[in-house]
Amino acid sequence: MKAVGFERFGEPEVLRALDLPDPVAGPGKVVLRLRYASVNHLDILVRQGLGTVGLPLPHVPGTDIVGTVETVGEGVEGVTEGETFVANTVVGCGQCDHCRRGNDADCSHWRTLGMHFWGSYAEKVVVPAQGLLPAPPALSLPELACLPLSLSVAWRALHTLGDARPGQKVLLWGASGNVGLVALQVARALGLEVFAVTRDPKKVWLLREMGSDHVVVYGEDPGQVAEEVHALTHGSGVDLVLEAMGGSLHGSVRALRDGGKVLLFGSLAGPEAQLDVVGLYRKRGQVLGLHNANRGELQEALDFYSLHHLHPKISRTLDVREAAAAHRALERSEEFGKIVLEHRWGE
Repeated sequence: MKAVGFERFGEPEVLRALDLPDPVAGPGKVVLRLRYASVNHLDILVRQGLGTVGLPLPHVPGTDIVGTVETVGEGVEGVTEGETFVANTVVGCGQCDHCRRGNDADCSHWRTLGMHFWGSYAEKVVVPAQGLLPAPPALSLPELACLPLSLSVAWRALHTLGDARPGQKVLLWGASGNVGLVALQVARALGLEVFAVTRDPKKVWLLREMGSDHVVVYGEDPGQVAEEVHALTHGSGVDLVLEAMGGSLHGSVRALRDGGKVLLFGSLAGPEAQLDVVGLYRKRGQVLGLHNANRGELQEALDFYSLHHLHPKISRTLDVREAAAAHRALERSEEFGKIVLEHRWGE
């Protein structure tokens, strides 16, 4: 099969076209043929070798997987060749209590597609059948290829852990990023008042156009964001904060109202952060960590997204062989929306 991957960790230039063996659908597995992929920050971290100790090379990144069933492994039921499915991004061990209850995102041995397994930069992938969901007809294949990771994180943060209710206020760090834009859409559909944070003044009107009620331009001090939030809320603060940066955690806590929650799902500003411990316990606040969602949550999220006629923001579509250019653009924060990669190997 054809794929774009890397044989050593490094800069975007390590990504190149590869000829690799076709995947085989073992017991409980399915081989999907892909037409589209999309680019996430996780793909960049994997390419750089961060959090991938012992990862065999060559490797094919790409966490968002949607494709047509090509072959079905032994013991797989309810899956037919030619059908289109979305793959949940997280894979549990299948044996622990969490996995037996369908909550593989809480499995102690969870692994991620495109990180621990070859991903969507290949024209074919093998995935566990238990993680497949029927592709909703309301969304196109390029749109579906943008959603599994971003939508699952946004839904688990806002709905499952945040228990968001209409009329509540939410602060979105990195609102113009991949997860941020989907979270903005979901938050608006849930009836929340959205406070979007961006570093780029040129993206203010774009975030407004996407439905954000307030946009705060972030400089170097996360505390400045908290001050603006308190000014906009007349001192009350926000109910929820979606924290993708990590390094802005103390600003997130300061922005909370009493009893509010910080939902932490990223560390784009680095692995360490300051925390106002006194402010946290005086506000009776919570900081909850998350990564992916389980299959049931992703199904809920896709149903909700389709029901509310939402569509992901796509910045542009490139040939998958241009993945290095896509990585460079994402690293420079040049995009507003997802970069879609198309498998055009036969063209």
